[in-house]
Amino acid sequence: MKNKIRIFFTGCIILSGFLYTYSQSTAIKAKEKINQDVSVKEIPKETNSTIKKVQGPKNKASSSYRRDVFTEQLDSLDWVGRSKKDIVRSISDKAILTGGYGRVAEQSDRFHTANSAPDKPYYATYRSYKPNVSLIMSKVGIGFNKNPQGPIYRGVEQNEGPEWQRDDFETMSPLIISQTSESGTKVIDVLNMYGLGGEKDPETPPSLIEPGASWYGIMAPNEIPVRFLWSKIVYNVRNNPDAHSENAFDYYLRVEYLIGMDSNTAGSVITGIRVTNIGEETLTGFSIGGRYSIAFKNIPESMYPTNKRPVKYIGGNRGLIFYSQNQDPDSDVATRFSFDSPSRPDNWSAGQITELGHPEQFFDPKYTSFSGPNSSGQEKNNAAYGEIAYSEDSYKENGFTKPYTTGLYVKNTPKDLAPNESTVYSFNLGPSGVISLRPEIMLDENEVSYEGGPHTVTGHVLQYSENSKEFSLQYSFKESGPYTDATKVLNKPGEEVPWSFEIPEEKLQQGVTQDIYVRARDTGTDAISVPLRQTLIYNLKPVITVEKPSWFFTGSGYTINGTWKESEGETVSLYYSLDNGPRKLIGKDLANTPVNTEINFSKEIPATELGSSSHELAVWAEDVRGGLSKEEIWSIGPHNKPVISADLTIDKPEIDEGGTVLFTSTFKNTSTHSLWDKVIYETTNAFPKNVSVDTSSVKLVADGVAVIPDKVEFGVDRKLKIELGMVKEQTEMKLTYNVVSENGTPPIKTPINVEQSYKLSGQTADTILVESKSNLQSFTIKPRIASVEILFLEAGTELPLREKVTLPLGIIGDLTPDVSSEVIEGYELTQLYFDSVQQTPLPTKPFQVEYGKVEQVKFYYSGRLSFKTVPTSFDFGIQYAGVNRKRFKPEIKGSNLVVSDMRNEKSGWSLKVKVTNPLKNADGIIIPDVIKYNNGSDELVLNEMDTMIFQRKDNTKNEYDLTKEKWNKDEEGFILDFPSGSVKALGKYHGELEFTLEDAK
Repeated sequence: MKNKIRIFFTGCIILSGFLYTYSQSTAIKAKEKINQDVSVKEIPKETNSTIKKVQGPKNKASSSYRRDVFTEQLDSLDWVGRSKKDIVRSISDKAILTGGYGRVAEQSDRFHTANSAPDKPYYATYRSYKPNVSLIMSKVGIGFNKNPQGPIYRGVEQNEGPEWQRDDFETMSPLIISQTSESGTKVIDVLNMYGLGGEKDPETPPSLIEPGASWYGIMAPNEIPVRFLWSKIVYNVRNNPDAHSENAFDYYLRVEYLIGMDSNTAGSVITGIRVTNIGEETLTGFSIGGRYSIAFKNIPESMYPTNKRPVKYIGGNRGLIFYSQNQDPDSDVATRFSFDSPSRPDNWSAGQITELGHPEQFFDPKYTSFSGPNSSGQEKNNAAYGEIAYSEDSYKENGFTKPYTTGLYVKNTPKDLAPNESTVYSFNLGPSGVISLRPEIMLDENEVSYEGGPHTVTGHVLQYSENSKEFSLQYSFKESGPYTDATKVLNKPGEEVPWSFEIPEEKLQQGVTQDIYVRARDTGTDAISVPLRQTLIYNLKPVITVEKPSWFFTGSGYTINGTWKESEGETVSLYYSLDNGPRKLIGKDLANTPVNTEINFSKEIPATELGSSSHELAVWAEDVRGGLSKEEIWSIGPHNKPVISADLTIDKPEIDEGGTVLFTSTFKNTSTHSLWDKVIYETTNAFPKNVSVDTSSVKLVADGVAVIPDKVEFGVDRKLKIELGMVKEQTEMKLTYNVVSENGTPPIKTPINVEQSYKLSGQTADTILVESKSNLQSFTIKPRIASVEILFLEAGTELPLREKVTLPLGIIGDLTPDVSSEVIEGYELTQLYFDSVQQTPLPTKPFQVEYGKVEQVKFYYSGRLSFKTVPTSFDFGIQYAGVNRKRFKPEIKGSNLVVSDMRNEKSGWSLKVKVTNPLKNADGIIIPDVIKYNNGSDELVLNEMDTMIFQRKDNTKNEYDLTKEKWNKDEEGFILDFPSGSVKALGKYHGELEFTLEDAK
């Protein structure tokens, strides 16, 4: 056999999210009187018209904000009365019902199917009221009219007199009252003949119902008179003084019963009771409760004994689901009872139905889970969806012998009910959402104060079907759409799944109140929840401005002075707190007149509250909608003497006459809770003649923010004086100004050194003078005339090779006379520098430099190895030739052969010689190989190849005279050596020699 559940609608004016595809209807707020038929794909309208935020059910973890529809309808102005004789045909004034009580023994709720074709069942809920009034709610089903029928007033035609009878049901009692005192608890089932206890048929009812019971209805618009969205019965009841029992106590109550549309939860009916003490005495320890026998009618009698379906939790402390067998053996009837409205009962549970004549069993946990008036019920379990609340196992454990019959129990905790005070409970019932396609959503807030920026919407979504896997949360600014996907959440069947999403600021209107419509869409089935509306009330925050002195004198109070402004015409309250402590009132609900204008306020914090320690003080404004201004927070404390730091810097150590330097003075009162006022800045030294302060350049900055000084003056005493006013504690002050050197006439000829510092002086809160002096700084003013030196230096040693030349003085910026290098014997020019900057290429002609730009022109010379002087010739004179060998020494003509070595590193040198023109006469006759050089040890024959004739290794001297040192001493020298017969012809002979000194020729 297949195990499945068929969900039937039992006791609901509409069927929201029903599996079938027939039309549905929904009710809006009663005053709107709207009843619309929409398809299953459309969205019934949901309104949240209340402005106040209503806290959600205290028994559930989430906090959905729901209208208290039950209380709203009780006090609605839209009720109309019905007379018994005009049941179907007209609407008249309030109906007055008197007389007998009819066959229905008590006020009761019945949930059952009505007779219909077996293949087209429909389901209805009856609520029967004493006296003689039954309401039929919501005949709904595929075999019935597609327009679900509203409440019908139905009177019982016969009047059987005022007698109480047993119902053919087990008893059902919506009004069970109790009174608890030190002596115990008394329990009365008000409308039950057995309400004071006892199993013997009583002759006297426990209560007296006053004549004049009234019925009221709220019609659906454009409907025939029998269709109502809401029905209410009102009557007064008091204890019967002729009924005696140990449970009896005095009471006089007005009772209001209500049944109708629950607009918070589409697809369900809300029903409940309000009881008001209309007696003259307070009912102490008074509580109300109810017992409901959950029976499903039109089910084959053969199924009753075996109808042992368990009662299960909805989950989230929201209520219970009752099940029963049905004509279809493969399906069950399931009805959900929800306790999540603001007027829900304090406690609820499922259990075995209590026995007739035993009202005390209402507080027997074996039956009801209630152990007493103050005890909790099954809501304390916080059970998950589908967990068992009551079952046949529980029935057996408690030892019951009568048939397994489930009941629903509700109660409130005891309270002292003064005259004209009321107590209330309500709940809603509808088809179980086990396979409902439509998810249910809740908003955490119906109305939100909006102050700009992105807005976050939060809430919960609920779906019982395990076939639903995921929901897309959507929003729109119109109920009709279009809707924008905002976020997705996974379904947890039977659990309220939290969600949140952010709407960007650019999507929202600024400065106006606007509505946001939110709905959930099942991404698998495309089923859509009833949209909920959240109202964003744009709230411009109030603005507050305060003065912030940071100190107070020990033993004195501290006064807060400031202004506030509110642009929306609302009253404003002002608060302060010390050290994040409790807020304290400056002014409550201050009148905002004129609107959007700064209004002064003042508040003194007493010395007793301040003591002698420091505090963090916060001040803020709050409007009537909870909009908070920006908190103004600062520290205050007992007054301390200022502690001043002062520093002076000058941006350049020297300037030319006519130049400018920047002075920067940095100072700070490093103390806390310290007043330093009437502060004066003054330079300590007089500036020299032709040196002044450019007062237009004075700039003052406090912690990076520009401040205008009170007064700036450069006086005849040549000192700068600035009135600063108050210097706040812990605030870095930076004062800058330009000091200018003026061009003198005539210009200065020597540098001027300028030394300067500054002094700060100001008064404390108790008028004591506090002074501080900065460090001393200086700069130099250089003359605007300049000279230029010409230096001739040896490269590598910086030794002068000539005396320096100083050019005539000139005006800075003018050009010097021509400058040129000099020829220095033994040296060659290799580098040229202007001060420390090398100049390339080397100049080939005289040049000029700029006064003031160049101070020194430096010519660098490098020493070289060279012939300082050389002979002009070697003369061998007139010699007589013969047949024999002849040898001659020459006479040296001209200068001696002197070698100059001016190099820094004297590494020695050598002298080489070669014959470039051989010895020959005018006729061209050559005498070869006769020129020789005697080096002291050998005679070397000179020819066209270089021959080294001398080498100098001890080279410490700058000059060496070879003629003097060698040749004149006959130690060495040139020789003409004519072998015998070598002279072929007489005549004048001439030849040329080339000397080479290392690489220098």
